[in-house]
Amino acid sequence: MNRRWVTLLGFLLLVALLTPLAQRVTHWLLLEPLAYYGWGLKQVLRVVPDSFYWLFFLACLGFLALVFLMRDIILHRTRLEKPVTQRGPVAYLAENIDRSDQSNYFKWVIANRLANIALRIRWGDSAVETSAIAPLAPPDVQVYLENGLLSSFMDYRQKRKWFTRNSITPFDVDVRDVIDYLESQMEQSRE
Repeated sequence: MNRRWVTLLGFLLLVALLTPLAQRVTHWLLLEPLAYYGWGLKQVLRVVPDSFYWLFFLACLGFLALVFLMRDIILHRTRLEKPVTQRGPVAYLAENIDRSDQSNYFKWVIANRLANIALRIRWGDSAVETSAIAPLAPPDVQVYLENGLLSSFMDYRQKRKWFTRNSITPFDVDVRDVIDYLESQMEQSRE
């Protein structure tokens, strides 16, 4: 016979001999003490009236309710009221410039705001066609401002694949060039 079979047969014989002994030891060390403690707990619970259980249950609920109410009161007192800060248009635009590398939406918001500023510089508050935004602007700035008004960020969806580059959109113009152009237009309109 193979040595593996002899070892397996010896192990099974040892288990067969020790099983009755293990049952007696398990019964003596584990089951009897647990049954005794269970019987004792049952006897104690029989002596306690039912109204005590309800009283204990309601006291626990009251304690929990009190803890939650006190927590809200304490936190409300210690919570500092933060003043509501209103962001101006420049702060909003700066925040969108910081986030412009995240998605086309923020690039479009910047383009839209700058195009509205360009319209106000060029035409004031009077109604005007959007195609006449800035006829004297450089071509890339002209396309940028027109797309800011006439298109949406959804027209240039970003790909969400890991190792692919997003396609170039009209909103990928350097914002500083557009701002420089708008500043020059403002200076000209003042003169």
